[in-house]
Amino acid sequence: VGKSLLDGVVAMAAVWGAVLLVYDVPQALRVGKMKAHFSMNGKSLAAGMLRLAWLSAPIGVVMALVSLNANVPRYFIERELGLARLGIFAAMAYPVLAGALVIGSLGQAALPRLARHYAAGEKGAFRRLLRKLQAVSLVLGLPWVLLVAVAGKPILTHLYRPEYAAYADVFLWLSVGGLVSNAASVFGYGMTAARYFRAQLPVFAVVTAVTALACAVLVPRWHLVGAAVGMTLSALAQAVGSAGVMAHALREDGGKEAK
Repeated sequence: VGKSLLDGVVAMAAVWGAVLLVYDVPQALRVGKMKAHFSMNGKSLAAGMLRLAWLSAPIGVVMALVSLNANVPRYFIERELGLARLGIFAAMAYPVLAGALVIGSLGQAALPRLARHYAAGEKGAFRRLLRKLQAVSLVLGLPWVLLVAVAGKPILTHLYRPEYAAYADVFLWLSVGGLVSNAASVFGYGMTAARYFRAQLPVFAVVTAVTALACAVLVPRWHLVGAAVGMTLSALAQAVGSAGVMAHALREDGGKEAK
């Protein structure tokens, strides 16, 4: 199994590399030929692309940390409680992801506008759009949390099986964590729009450490509730760290981080 998993990961990396070399690079060069007079701050298109790649490189590490952070609670659950409990936990996490998908779609759509506002020094417009996204995340998440608090057991029984109703408290903590996580994600789009890429590295390093420490302490004591609380603490750490970076970014001139 371990070998086949490694083979799969290597195959994915090879396919992504092939797409980069066979499609992305030729398309970029074709655009460069079509716009022969294109320049980026007096530099050639190739130099500008290399600078952009270097600027965005930390995001690759950040995404690796994001993926690791999402799976850390599952590692502790499997080790401490077994695969059966892990399956229950994963199943209850899926309804909470619905809100994250909506926020992700809205954030991606708003990202170009946020970037334009920040680059132009339009901090007021940047803040207003960020507040709108936060309001949407609250409108989507808070009613769900209240609904789960009142009717968590019937929801779990209807979605899955009656046995899941015994884990309504876990479901509630997962929903609270989802609410906080969506708010943190909005700040994440703000950081990316402001080109604060390097600043995200320490934020997500700390977030991953918080998740691991919380799960190491809480899962053996509180079982699935401990894992859900650990995820909530992780989301809170992400929200606080990301909000701090955004507060700094909005005090600085647009684009300073990228220089």
